[in-house]
Amino acid sequence: MNYQPYQGLGNLSIGNASRSYAGGSGSSGQELTVQEFENVRERIRREGTYGLARPQYSYISMITMAIQKSPTRQLALPDIYNWITELFPYYQNHQDDGWQNSIRHSLSFNDCFMKVARSPNKPG
Repeated sequence: MNYQPYQGLGNLSIGNASRSYAGGSGSSGQELTVQEFENVRERIRREGTYGLARPQYSYISMITMAIQKSPTRQLALPDIYNWITELFPYYQNHQDDGWQNSIRHSLSFNDCFMKVARSPNKPG
C-alpha cells in the first residue's frame, strides 16, 4: 500500500493542564499532559520500553508521542504502528483487538493530525 505520512499540528490545549501534547474527546484512555508525556519518555529512555501492561494513554496520545519522536515530526501509518508496538509491547500480543483500526480512525477524524504529501525521494 502507498501510505502518506501524518504530522501533528503543534501543541494542543486540552484538559486541565495549560498545555498537553495530546488527548481529546471520544478517545480511549486519559489525556496526556506535558508532565505525563515527559514521564513516559523518561521511563522509555530508562527501561527501553513501557512494559507489558496496557498503556493508560489514548490512541491520540500515543500517535502524538510517535510523531513527536520522529526527526521530521511526521510518520507513515506503518511507522506509527511500529513505534507503538516497540514502545508499548502490550500491543504486540493484541494484534487482533482492533487497536490498529482505532489508530486509523484517530488519524482520520481528529483535527490535530493532518495527512501530508509524500516526499518525492520516498516512494511508496
